[in-house]
Amino acid sequence: MNLEGVAEQHHLSALCKAVKHLKNLTRWHLDLRSCSNLSIAELGQALELLTNLKELSVNLDDCGGLTGISDLGRSLGALTNLQQLSVRLWGGRRLTSIAEWCSLGLLTNLQQLTVELEYCTGLTSIAELGRSLGALRHLQQLNVYLGDCRGLTGISELGRSLGALTNLWQLSVSLSGCTGLTNIAELGRSLGALANLQALSVDLRGCTGLTCIAELGRSLGALANLQALSVDLRGCTGLTCIAELGRSLGALTNLWQLSVSLSGCTGLTSIAELGRSLGALTNLWELTVTLRHCTGLTCIAELGRSLEALTNLWQLSVSLSCCTGITNIAELGCSMESLTDLQQLCVSLSGCTGLTSIAELGRSLGALTNLWQLKVHLGRCTGLTCIAELGRSLEALTNLQQLTVCLGRCTGVTCHAEVERRVEELTDLQQLTVNLEECRRLPPHLQHGFYNKAGLIFALQQ
Repeated sequence: MNLEGVAEQHHLSALCKAVKHLKNLTRWHLDLRSCSNLSIAELGQALELLTNLKELSVNLDDCGGLTGISDLGRSLGALTNLQQLSVRLWGGRRLTSIAEWCSLGLLTNLQQLTVELEYCTGLTSIAELGRSLGALRHLQQLNVYLGDCRGLTGISELGRSLGALTNLWQLSVSLSGCTGLTNIAELGRSLGALANLQALSVDLRGCTGLTCIAELGRSLGALANLQALSVDLRGCTGLTCIAELGRSLGALTNLWQLSVSLSGCTGLTSIAELGRSLGALTNLWELTVTLRHCTGLTCIAELGRSLEALTNLWQLSVSLSCCTGITNIAELGCSMESLTDLQQLCVSLSGCTGLTSIAELGRSLGALTNLWQLKVHLGRCTGLTCIAELGRSLEALTNLQQLTVCLGRCTGVTCHAEVERRVEELTDLQQLTVNLEECRRLPPHLQHGFYNKAGLIFALQQ
């Protein structure tokens, strides 16, 4: 039932009175997003009577007038037949307590649970929610989103409870933007008990107070059944070491999908352990490694060498944008030629001002004849003077349908003939983007963005 943005209090009151009589109702989806002047006391009272419910979804996103959800919280405890529950409260900035959510612990038949409290900036504790989760032993899927709950300083109860949920096969925890958090040790340790997990996502973006993720890293090594893993640590400027995380990944040999995001972790000086471990993950199909603005990094040799073992990869994205300490990507480039099953490849080196050569990368691309999508971002690589090898390799990529080459502000690049000749031969191309803006050593008529093959070829021939 969608009442987004239109429900007034009298509408909700009438709805609740009507619903009270639907004693056999088994599924209810109620969308009250952006209804700013609501009290949900009557909703809570109505829910208590619907004891046959098996599936319940309540969306209260951006209901800015809400100051409490105690009645809703208490009523949930009566719904002991529930198997699926989703409660969304995104943007509940006036919400200061969810203490009554301790009643969740009574829902022992729950198999799927989603709790979204993102941008509830007034919350300072989720202790009751955390403790109640430990009783939900039948849970198979759990999503807890607490992004930008900046008043939170601890999640120990949540962390400890997770260890009891041994039937979980899918878990997603988001604490992005929780700048008050300094410790996730209990969360990290509990994960090691979840041996049945197949899919795990941990989002710690912007948790600037974190300085250590050792327990998280060590626990991952016990999750031998994992098939999909995402660890997002973007903007965790307090981190200086990810050695335990790196080493643990090598044990996850059943992974087929992996994403590790470390963008903006300016305190990192080494990813050697991460790089070495990747070589053991020979079942990977999809790999994303994001290291943008990791200005403390000077070497990615181990990462580069590991890639050549991942011969089952069909989708690869490596971003080193603005890693100004990187001067050499030879190992990364050479490894690429082993990845002959690749269909989608994105390599971003924009702003790597220390790079002077991409020859090995350029040469390797010619072996990737199954590619249908290729993106190479080299914008602001002011040390580059030649892209001939990149241009020559394009000739072999006869299956390419989408090609992006960004050279904007590569002020040292002078050669474009190889690119011209090879692009002409890519007869299956459907989408083309070539950015040559402010490549000041090229003729003025080429210093533009080109978005189709004909336009680029015409300009190159002038």
